[in-house]
Amino acid sequence: GTVWINDFHPYLPQAEWGGFGKSGIGRELGPGGLGEYREAKHIYQNLAPRPVRWFAGEVQKDQA
Repeated sequence: GTVWINDFHPYLPQAEWGGFGKSGIGRELGPGGLGEYREAKHIYQNLAPRPVRWFAGEVQKDQA
């Protein structure tokens, strides 16, 4: 919920709010709110300084 004392303040669109723990309510707004509607199956992040080839057996032009 929201509590204002002597004034009200606008919400920032990126500030999520909503349920906490096992309340069953969930989150709204922001990245946390978006997470309520998606399910990550696989996340891959390449941290190598150069691009990786699509196929392991592929020969790059600079190696040929």
